[in-house]
Amino acid sequence: MAFKLFTTFIALAAVVTAGVAQSDLASCDFVFTPDVPVDPAVTNVVADFNFITGRELAIASPTGEVFVQGSTFTENPDDVFSVHNDLSAVDWTCAQVSEFFEGLPAQGPFEGPSGVNWNIETAVCACGN
Repeated sequence: MAFKLFTTFIALAAVVTAGVAQSDLASCDFVFTPDVPVDPAVTNVVADFNFITGRELAIASPTGEVFVQGSTFTENPDDVFSVHNDLSAVDWTCAQVSEFFEGLPAQGPFEGPSGVNWNIETAVCACGN
């Protein structure tokens, strides 16, 4: 299973960097919670956040071609992570990307390459930043 996730992650990285237009980005703020306690000094949570948001957008978008700017996060008490990322998808407007992500909470958990299952508690996106 770990090999499959790693292979999927590498494939996603190739899609993300394949020259997708970086215009019309949705600027999204998420709240992620893990199913087990997570130490960001040990677990690569940024890889998990990028993978989950990129994979879910690629699956949902018409072409599967996405751009993921790269997550930044703040760890809050009780393993709550505030995450920011800018994303786009070929053939989708910023408004469509935003609508997709804002509908994603409560559909998880989503497994990251670390093996941690994450819930997206909230997602709020804006366009034109």
